[in-house]
Amino acid sequence: MKPERRLKRFNKLAASPKYKSQEVLAIMNLRPGMIVADVGSGGGFYTQAFAKAVAPDGWVVAVDTDPRNLEYIKDSVKAMGIDNVKTFVTPSDHLELPAQQYDWIFMRDMYHHIADPSTYFQFIARFLKPRGLVVLIDYTKPRGFAMSFSSLHQHYSDPAKIRYVMQQEGLDLFRSFKFLPKQSFQIFGLKH
Repeated sequence: MKPERRLKRFNKLAASPKYKSQEVLAIMNLRPGMIVADVGSGGGFYTQAFAKAVAPDGWVVAVDTDPRNLEYIKDSVKAMGIDNVKTFVTPSDHLELPAQQYDWIFMRDMYHHIADPSTYFQFIARFLKPRGLVVLIDYTKPRGFAMSFSSLHQHYSDPAKIRYVMQQEGLDLFRSFKFLPKQSFQIFGLKH
C-alpha cells in the first residue's frame, strides 16, 4: 500500500466512532498554550486535533520514525491552515524529543511495536513538565479463539506490563479507562 493511502486509512480509522477519539480528547482536556508530543503520529489525525485545541499559543510536535509520515503531516496541516505543528524524526530504539517539557506525551497503537520498552522509555520523565502526563493507548490481547490481525501478529500489549515499565521509569498510573473495546487506555504521571 502506498504511504499516502496507508496514512489516510490510519486517519479514517482514528476518526471512526468505534475508536472514540472525541472521548479520548475530552479526557485529555487540552487547553490553549499547552505543549503536546504525538509520538508515533502516523497520519496525524491526533496531531491535527491537538493543534486546534492548544492554539493559538500552544504547539504540537508530531514524532515518528518514518520521515514520509511526517512529510504527509506537514502537508496536511499546511493545507488546513494549522501553523503550530512541528515534526521530529525519532529513532525506533529509544524515545527522543526536541528539548522541551511537555504537558502531554501521547502514544496510540504503537507500544506493541517497541522491541525493548525499558530502553525506549528510560528518559521519558525528563521530557515532562512537573504535572505533565503520558497517554498510552494500545491494543489488548483478543479474548477467546477469534482469529484477528491483532492475535495473529501479536499486535497488542499487556496493560500490566505497560504499567510495570512506566513505573520503572519514574511514572505512576494516574488513571485508566475501559471504554475502548479493543484497547487499553492508561494515563501516567511523574511520581511525587
